[in-house]
Amino acid sequence: VGFEIQGFDLSIQSGERVGLIGPNGSGKSTLLRILSGLSPFDSGEIYLDGKNLNHLTPLDRARLVTYVGSEFQSDFPISVMECVRLGDY
Repeated sequence: VGFEIQGFDLSIQSGERVGLIGPNGSGKSTLLRILSGLSPFDSGEIYLDGKNLNHLTPLDRARLVTYVGSEFQSDFPISVMECVRLGDY
C-alpha cells in the first residue's frame, strides 16, 4: 500500500490549532506516523520549530512530536489524560 503526497506545504503558527480530517484510508494516521518518525518517507523535508525532523535523534524528535495511535491498548486502567501525559516521559 503506497502513500503519496505531492506539492504539500503547511505552515502552522504558534498557538494555532489544526484538525486533520478525511475518510478512512486517506492517510491521516500515516501522515502522523511520518511526522513522529514511526513510518519512513521517500522524499521531501519536514521542519518543526525550524528543525529538520530527519536530522534529529529519535529522542530529540520524540520531545517535539508524539503519536498515540487508535490501536493503543493498556493492560491496566488508564484515562485519556493519563495516556497523553505519558508523552512527557
